[in-house]
This record gives sequence, C-alpha cells and structure tokens, in this order.
Amino acid sequence: MTNSEDSRIQFYINRDGLESAKDSIRMILKVYRKSVLCSKKRGHFKPHHASTREFRQAFIDSYLQFKRFLQNEKTRPFLQPNPPTT
Repeated sequence: MTNSEDSRIQFYINRDGLESAKDSIRMILKVYRKSVLCSKKRGHFKPHHASTREFRQAFIDSYLQFKRFLQNEKTRPFLQPNPPTT
C-alpha cells in the first residue's frame, strides 16, 4: 500500500465520476477503520493484518488522505475526469 492515494482517487473519479468516487471512498474509510481496530489487543480472535505493527501506519495514512480528499474536494487538482483515450 502506498502513502499516496492520489492515483487511486483519480482512478475512481475517471471510472465512476466524482459522486460515485466519493461513495467508494466513504466505503473504504469504513473498511480501513474497522480493519485497523480489529486487533488482538482489542480482544479479536482473528485480528486483521491492518492492525499489525507492519501495516497499521500505512492504513492510517491512507485513511487520513482519503478523509482529507472528502473534506477538501473542491481544492483538489484532479476533480475533473480525464477524457477516455481512443
């Protein structure tokens, strides 16, 4: 997982349009949050790999970047879908 989710956000916008991309990102936020919190420390028998030391920070960083996108969507440089190439 990369620290920069800009290309992934751009992919969703190009594929689905802005409103659907925002819906997809909201769903990702729910999944990431639940995954990071699903740890042995919190009593889960089968913790998610996102809650482990190796992956936790990367998931949190991506979560925060997606959250910033939703909060600052009008200032983002890639809000307009790219036209399909022929």
